[in-house]
Amino acid sequence: MKSYRFDGGFSVEIDEPTLLKALENTLQYQAFLRKVSNTLAREVRRFVPVDTGRLRDSILPLDPQQDVGTIYDQGQRIKPKYIAGISIGASNPKNKRADLAPYWAFVEYGTGLRGVFTEIKKPIGNPANWKYGIINGQRASGYIRKGLASLIQKSKKGVF
Repeated sequence: MKSYRFDGGFSVEIDEPTLLKALENTLQYQAFLRKVSNTLAREVRRFVPVDTGRLRDSILPLDPQQDVGTIYDQGQRIKPKYIAGISIGASNPKNKRADLAPYWAFVEYGTGLRGVFTEIKKPIGNPANWKYGIINGQRASGYIRKGLASLIQKSKKGVF
């Protein structure tokens, strides 16, 4: 028999071996997703350019259970049970200052002519609807893509 304590102050004792194994697997899966989210947030923060620190401070890991929302995959609505990822520039209860960085995409993808010609090794490309304009603008930093590439390399080496 094993006892589990949950948020909200209640605990459950489980004696059924199959159910116990399923719950342990679920908790391990959630812990793994939490680790992925934390590592991704840390890697992206390493590459973000810092002026005021607001953008860096707005990069937060998602909670595998609490931050699940509806996602769209090829036009279909999907509500996953768990999620791994990061939040950038959006206000949330953990960080009220995060909404002070709505410019995250301009820093990532660049603006104007300098942004168009920034060469970044990309695991993912620019959004299809991204418009650069004809002003000089700023170079793309690619901090999200660099952080994602770093996470992928670490996972291939088994070091995260």
